[in-house]
Amino acid sequence: MNRYVMFMGFLLLLTWAMSLIGGMPPLRLAWRLEIPLILGLYYYFNSVTRPSKWQPLVAALPIVLVYGIFEANFMSLGRLLRIIEIKEFPELLNVLPVWIIISTGLIFSLSFIIFVKHLRFNRIPGMALGLLPFLFLVLMVEAAPDYFLFAFERVQKPVTEWSDIQSAEDNGRIWMMLYHEAKRNSNLKKIADYRDDPAFIKKTEDIVSRIQTLETPKNVHLIVLESFVDPELFKGLSFSRKPMHPEFEKIFKKQGSLTISPVFGGGTAQAEFELLCGVPALRKMSGMEFDVFTGRQTYALPALLARAGYHTLATNAYKPDFFNSINAYSGLGFKNSYYPKEYASGRETYLSTGDVTGEKYMFDGDLLKQNLAFISEWKASNPGISLFNYVISIYGHFPHQMNAQKRPTVIDVKAPSETGILKTASTSSITGPRPWPHLSMTSGSRTLKAW
Repeated sequence: MNRYVMFMGFLLLLTWAMSLIGGMPPLRLAWRLEIPLILGLYYYFNSVTRPSKWQPLVAALPIVLVYGIFEANFMSLGRLLRIIEIKEFPELLNVLPVWIIISTGLIFSLSFIIFVKHLRFNRIPGMALGLLPFLFLVLMVEAAPDYFLFAFERVQKPVTEWSDIQSAEDNGRIWMMLYHEAKRNSNLKKIADYRDDPAFIKKTEDIVSRIQTLETPKNVHLIVLESFVDPELFKGLSFSRKPMHPEFEKIFKKQGSLTISPVFGGGTAQAEFELLCGVPALRKMSGMEFDVFTGRQTYALPALLARAGYHTLATNAYKPDFFNSINAYSGLGFKNSYYPKEYASGRETYLSTGDVTGEKYMFDGDLLKQNLAFISEWKASNPGISLFNYVISIYGHFPHQMNAQKRPTVIDVKAPSETGILKTASTSSITGPRPWPHLSMTSGSRTLKAW
């Protein structure tokens, strides 16, 4: 009994220590299935290895290595490992530094040799029999994913749609990896009948052909601002100065239009999906459509422009593990995707959050200035290639923290209301056109902010 207590204590301590240096959350909440599964695996590895003073350590090796892979993947790529990503291993070898490849190879080779050396080969029938419960679990995920999902969703905590990492903290790393694989298999079965439809493919090829026939294809910039609102849409407000920047108004005056977002209060990726794909986000395949993407190409807007000769790039101001965005952007047709280096240190990027003192998220002004500098340099180096530049911000996301010293109020807004006065909090620190300011609406003891 002592070895099991010590093993779990070590694993809890290890995951806690890794969380302090940028790893995944510690293993402390996933007691429903993850911890029983780990103890079951540890019992099995103890039963198939020879008794010795080293047996507790040898039996722990495979489990510790699996958890080490989860941590390494998260710390380098910013996301939870998925089974389908094993196919990306050859590409990973092409980009990793040689010293990492060698050291990782040595660790796994030595661990494999040590474990095999301690196996009890005289008990092969018992080994095979002990594997049956674990093989059955894998078989359920691959062959009967809907039954697995049905059981999972009734015994585990609800999956957090906006973050794999929160879900892993609640339900465990291994179980969330199995969950995502089952979800993927279930989705593949559901959409199989719609794949490679000749009529649809012909329509998309016609669109590509029309774009290619343009004499001078324009650069396309799609800027998506989190929780953004035009204050002039509110009736009865008066402003100390016009909210819309003159340069912005000169371009878009009387050309604006409204659309309805598919979500409110969570699910940014649903709005992204509709913008980039042009179809409704109905959550039929998953909690959100971005979860279905594996990286395989689709016929979305970025993919169509890429096929027509555009260079496509996406810039996201927040973490890459949110909403499965890395796989989604790749599948949508973006050749490159960039995130702030503070959230994705292992990825190539030009972006940095900048000074977020007194705030929670990267400021839109810093985001847009860095993006402008980057694409200006890129265009100078690639003058003959049209660009599709997609940017999505995070600054207006709840809890709407804004440092008033850095971003002082520049516009006062008044409303004919008995409950109080509306005031806007904005800043003049953005270089170039700024369409609308940020609003801070005060009424009595409550403060609501729209961004």
